[in-house]
Amino acid sequence: MWKPTIDAASDKKLYLQICDSVAQAIVSGELKRGEQLPTVRALSAMLNVTPGTINRAFDEGVQRGIIEKTQG
Repeated sequence: MWKPTIDAASDKKLYLQICDSVAQAIVSGELKRGEQLPTVRALSAMLNVTPGTINRAFDEGVQRGIIEKTQG
């Protein structure tokens, strides 16, 4: 299972690090087009960050065109 990498000591905001990690995983082939990402709750628990941070990362990914959000 893919897990984003973040660096808490970095000056870069966590949500941007997560979004960049998704983009890198797609480029490297670790994530395939159309593959479902972990849920907000699962990623939040995995990375020990707030769900709001994950939502912001996903929203950024949608704006960049690398993530598509669907309901359900």
